[in-house]
Amino acid sequence: GSAYAPGDVYKFFADLKSLINGAEEEIFLIDPYFDGEAFDNYFSNVSSNICVRIFANKHAQEVKAYIEKHKAQFNSKIEIRKNKKLHDRLVIIDKGDCWITGGSVNHAGNKSPSYLIPVGTEIASDKLSIYNDIWNGSQITA
Repeated sequence: GSAYAPGDVYKFFADLKSLINGAEEEIFLIDPYFDGEAFDNYFSNVSSNICVRIFANKHAQEVKAYIEKHKAQFNSKIEIRKNKKLHDRLVIIDKGDCWITGGSVNHAGNKSPSYLIPVGTEIASDKLSIYNDIWNGSQITA
């Protein structure tokens, strides 16, 4: 994991992009404020072999437009759902590696300090189970 001082925008971006690019099967991103610009930053080059689930709230409709265009061009497997109860910001890679971000990935490292911290295996498994349950009961963004 790493801590990021205000202004470490590129360092955070590069570190998170490296985690996402290391996925072999699935990326599950949970961030209530995830937006279209963040989608472009982190998922524009994701392989069509990788299943991507994005759990958002505030900007879910905006992100859905990006996803639809990405799917049309690249036949990607990306889905977004919306839930107002989201608070955590997590990135779960291949159903096992779980990372907590100190704030929304949209502005991480910008004006406030942030972090990207790995979560232990047992907690990661619990987090995945909890968010899978919430995902399954959540609104599919229309």
